[in-house]
Amino acid sequence: MVSRHDIDRGFNTHLDPDGNPVIIKRIFEVNRECDGFRLDRYLKERMPRLSRNRIQQIIPTAVDILGKPTTKCKSRVRFGDRVMVRKTARQEPLCPRTFTIIHKDEDLLVVNKPPGLPVHASAKYYFNTLTMVMRERLGDDHGYHMCHRIDKETSGLIVFAKTTGSEAFVKKQFAKKEVRKEYLAIVCGSPPAESFVVNKPLKITTDPDAIIDIRMMVDSEGLPSKTEFSVLKTLAPNYALVLCRPKTGRMHQIRVHLASEGVPILGDKLYRHGDEFFRDCCDGLITEEMKRAMVMPRQALHAASIEFTHPKGGRVRYYAPLPVDMQEVLK
Repeated sequence: MVSRHDIDRGFNTHLDPDGNPVIIKRIFEVNRECDGFRLDRYLKERMPRLSRNRIQQIIPTAVDILGKPTTKCKSRVRFGDRVMVRKTARQEPLCPRTFTIIHKDEDLLVVNKPPGLPVHASAKYYFNTLTMVMRERLGDDHGYHMCHRIDKETSGLIVFAKTTGSEAFVKKQFAKKEVRKEYLAIVCGSPPAESFVVNKPLKITTDPDAIIDIRMMVDSEGLPSKTEFSVLKTLAPNYALVLCRPKTGRMHQIRVHLASEGVPILGDKLYRHGDEFFRDCCDGLITEEMKRAMVMPRQALHAASIEFTHPKGGRVRYYAPLPVDMQEVLK
């Protein structure tokens, strides 16, 4: 078997050099909010895509609370416990495995993530993630901590902090809405005005019949969500390039707000084409007709600029050029 170090170096396959299955070990540290939870409930919190039944099935053979002699579904986790989950690596979908450094100093690292590269590990991805590619390129001990994130299909800027102090300083600005972010999106349809504001609360769908349980929806009982939009260019009767300035940071906020105004983002499988379309794409069941309907194979959304106060003082602003695939659509 390969060692943990070898796994962290990022083999891009489900087999090690000797032909044996690679075992991935994920370790979760229990926070104060989960102190006293049953183990199966805690893992459901950390791995929401897995059903409770599936979690209970894997606990006897693939889960350990490190430092404790026995692990059962009814075992209680305590603040500070480290829970290790083992699984056999599977062949991962192909995706770009690179990034561009926009800025680097003793406190910060700002990178431009390509479209299609996931940020964190998930059910389908472990080696093909930005965090793993950074380890390979910058070293296992690079020490950078992610301050925010963007979707797998979204391209553009992500900020990392080098020290605990700089990480807290930057994240506090996100929490206080002091970070100015701008995105570029290609939308389908005619925007309601040259400049418009969408101020609609959002929450995760509560529809019991929903196929996709990570979909966001506009709901009066949701969290306050606000985005400002400006039309930069009308591309054709049914398309436009739009500048998006989110004032809050809800999941899928820009995508849901634009869809709610009748101008969904080009290539957005979920909020333009619907749950079943999105599910089929996730399962690899993409027909030629579906490709033509999408126009682009990913959502045309790009994190183009970000502005905040540097840990050493003074406002800074960083830019990422529009990726080639969106440039081609604009042509």
